[in-house]
Amino acid sequence: ILFAFFLHDAVYDPTRKDNEERSTELAWAMIEQAELPVPFGELVEHLIMATKRHGTSADIDVQIMIDMDLCILGADAAVFDVYERQIRREYKHVPDDIFIPNRIRFLERMLERGAIFSTDHFRNQCQAAAEENIKRSIRHLRMLRHV
Repeated sequence: ILFAFFLHDAVYDPTRKDNEERSTELAWAMIEQAELPVPFGELVEHLIMATKRHGTSADIDVQIMIDMDLCILGADAAVFDVYERQIRREYKHVPDDIFIPNRIRFLERMLERGAIFSTDHFRNQCQAAAEENIKRSIRHLRMLRHV
């Protein structure tokens, strides 16, 4: 899981939609270079690709991977707010009238899941703060949309 997590955004360009695929290619190159077993590579690829949609899964490895990727949502408010500003800078090429509703939609989807996190550990550690952070961010984004 850690190998996949460290590589899941190794190749990242916010203007592209194939970042996970490209990160998987890099992972495979590293796996082949290190002569690691093919089943290990298949698991790494599976876990990296799971981060593309942040969906739910019955697979505990995928649950841990996604929870690790989403744990920033449950960070302290100040840290989360810096993260949100970084997200906006990352997508500076996207105009506000497109970025804001899409970001709101993503955040609302996280809330609609009920439990944002799949594992007990992350639910216990991050759920309450994530809900507060997401709701605050949605309010902020809605205010920006009406400015």
